[in-house]
Amino acid sequence: ELARQTHFRGYYLLNADIINLASSATGDFAFSAESGTVWMYESAWYDSGQLVPDQVTPASDELPLVNGEASAGISTSYSRGDHVHPQQLTYDNDITATKFIMAGGTATEILLANGDTTTIDSKISRTYNSGTGGYIRLCVFPAGTSTGAPYIQFQVQCNTNAMQTIDLVPNYSVNGISALYGVFTAPSYVQTIMNVYYGADQLLHTHTGTGSQAVYSVWIHMMSGSGMVTVSVSKQGIYWPTRVTEILTQDIVSSITGSQTQIPMSFDLGTGGIIGDVKQQQ
Repeated sequence: ELARQTHFRGYYLLNADIINLASSATGDFAFSAESGTVWMYESAWYDSGQLVPDQVTPASDELPLVNGEASAGISTSYSRGDHVHPQQLTYDNDITATKFIMAGGTATEILLANGDTTTIDSKISRTYNSGTGGYIRLCVFPAGTSTGAPYIQFQVQCNTNAMQTIDLVPNYSVNGISALYGVFTAPSYVQTIMNVYYGADQLLHTHTGTGSQAVYSVWIHMMSGSGMVTVSVSKQGIYWPTRVTEILTQDIVSSITGSQTQIPMSFDLGTGGIIGDVKQQQ
C-alpha cells in the first residue's frame, strides 16, 4: 500500500496537466477529471482506460489545508472529496448592500434579505447645481388605458431658503392621459411686480405619442443664479403609484425639446406676500 501511495501523483483537471508532470517514473499513476480515467506512466503517460474509483485515499505530497487561509481557485493537487478550504475574509469597513435587483420589481419596491419586498416610505430627494439655470425633470407619467388620477407633490428649495411646492395630478382615461393638472407656488422672495428673483420660475410638461400611447414628462425651469437646489418628494398618493415613474432620475439639462405646455404659477396673496407689499406701499 505504501509503495502504491508513493507512486500516486494526484488528481488533475486536464489530461495535459498529467502529461506535463515533471520527474515522472515507471509505476506512477494519476487521476484525470477531464477523462475520468486513471493515467499511468511507462516511459510516457498513457490513458489506461480504468475509471477513477469513487472513494480513494489521498496520497498527494501536499496535505489539505486545516484551519488556515486558502486562496479561491483551481487546485492541481488531489484531496478527499469532503475536504474544506475555509476562506478568511477581512474588510476595512462595514459591508453595505447598495442595490438589490428583482425580476418584476417596481421603482418603489426594495428587496429585503429574506426575499420579502417593502415599499419606499422615506423621502426621495436629489440635489442639483442650478448656478447657470436649466431644466429639472420631476417625473414621468407613462401611457395607460384605464381611468385614474395618481397624485404626487414635490418641494423645491434653493439658495433663498424659500420653499416652493408643486402638486401634480394626471387624469387617465380609457383613451390615455387626457390632462395634467398642477398647482405651482411661487417662492416668497419675489418682487412686487411678481418677478421671481431665484428658484423655479416655470412648471411645464412635454409629451410623446398621442392617445393611449401618450407619455408625459414634467419639468421645472430653474433661474440662473439659484445655486444648489434640492428637490424632494414630500407626498405621494397610494392610488396608482406605478403611474408615477422615473422620479428625479435625470440630471439637470440646459434645454428640452418637443411641444411644451406651461402650468401657471400661484402667488402668495396673504400677509407678507404680494398683496401685503402693495398695501404697505399705499
